[in-house]
Amino acid sequence: MENYDTEGQSYEFLNTEKVEACFHQLLDLLLSGKHIDEKYYTLFALLRDEECGFKKFFKQLYRLELVADVFDGTPCYYLTPIPGIRSDLLDNKPAGYLSERETIYGLMLLDIYYLRYFDKVKVVVWEDMMHKILESEHQKSYQTLLFSSVRDSYDEKEWNDVKKTFERVFRRFVILGWVEPTEIEGKEWAFELRPALFRLAKLYESELNDFDKFCELYKTA
Repeated sequence: MENYDTEGQSYEFLNTEKVEACFHQLLDLLLSGKHIDEKYYTLFALLRDEECGFKKFFKQLYRLELVADVFDGTPCYYLTPIPGIRSDLLDNKPAGYLSERETIYGLMLLDIYYLRYFDKVKVVVWEDMMHKILESEHQKSYQTLLFSSVRDSYDEKEWNDVKKTFERVFRRFVILGWVEPTEIEGKEWAFELRPALFRLAKLYESELNDFDKFCELYKTA
């Protein structure tokens, strides 16, 4: 392990066996924007046990804040820029810097999470997304954004184009720890919705309060 020392601050806890065993994995995941909860128990427990040390480490060496948060009753750790302090070390697209399209898709997933609130494991498959687009409170907004027109049906090519876009966004959300790939027999793909997805509700509270208006602004941008 490198001997980190800055401004007289030594980080002896980094030299312990439990930290050395997974330090680089932990660093890579956090700097990529990952939200680490108990699903990654070894890393989560390490952050929990050495929270004070890691907070100082990231603040002083990386100019980033290690946040201990709770989403839907599930504790979680992630990095975020410190207000007013520039850092180029965090992934240039952390959770707070989603594109408009990523935001819209994320809010769709959050809506599905709410609908399955009492399910122990919340899984979404492609058919769920199709249903959301065709038959939901905001279906007209979804259809206008995804297909440029509101119709009763869309052809296979149109659906495939939308599906490919969703898959790209889902890969981004996997990196953030908001969804996790899983398998369901007979389904091409499936993703488990993780509690950290609730960070969207904090980041985009105003958009959630008037989702259709947000979609309209995005459409005309």
